[in-house]
Amino acid sequence: MPTIKIYLDVIGAVFSLFTVPELILIACLIYGVVVGLRRSKTHAPYVPNRSREAMRRMFVLADLKPGEHLLDIGSGDGRVVRYAAKYRKAKATGIEISWLLFLRAQLKQWVFPYPGVRFRRANVFKTQLPQCDVVYVYGLPGTLSSPLWPKMRADLAPGTRVITYRFPLLGVKPTASAPATSWWGYPSFRYDIPLPRTDLSQDRIPAMSSRSQRH
Repeated sequence: MPTIKIYLDVIGAVFSLFTVPELILIACLIYGVVVGLRRSKTHAPYVPNRSREAMRRMFVLADLKPGEHLLDIGSGDGRVVRYAAKYRKAKATGIEISWLLFLRAQLKQWVFPYPGVRFRRANVFKTQLPQCDVVYVYGLPGTLSSPLWPKMRADLAPGTRVITYRFPLLGVKPTASAPATSWWGYPSFRYDIPLPRTDLSQDRIPAMSSRSQRH
């Protein structure tokens, strides 16, 4: 018991050095570091999209219609999913590997429910992607191009629109793009599945010349 009391006294002394706002800030920093380290092991650190204007432009680029299904890969705290449900009247699913971010998004959905919103705690590289009309992903270039792009092409149906924010797919020509509208913003890129001979892996195959065909 005396040992426990000493520990409690030390903890109390440490907490007395900070004000409540400072303690909240420290907790937020620790939360960010823990989530960032957890997500960094899965190819994509957590970087939330904070701009509603950017989300509006992305969904205009995606031509997301009411009643269509949006899939957010690495949905974080669920803000893109909830935006799509609220402002585009779409069904929306978010897949997130971090338990902290998943529970945070789920809690917001329980307190302020939006119809058609669903969150799943899963590793996208170890699960079958659900069929949808639009996919949104904010990831690093290396992760987007491989292994995520081949998995999306394997799991998703032809005609699915894929929107990437900030970073394009390496070696793949986008169907359309939307430039940044401010110095602090980022561009968006759209890719349709399947892409008709815009994947450079197909273009690397040389066409047979007429002379070789005669032989």
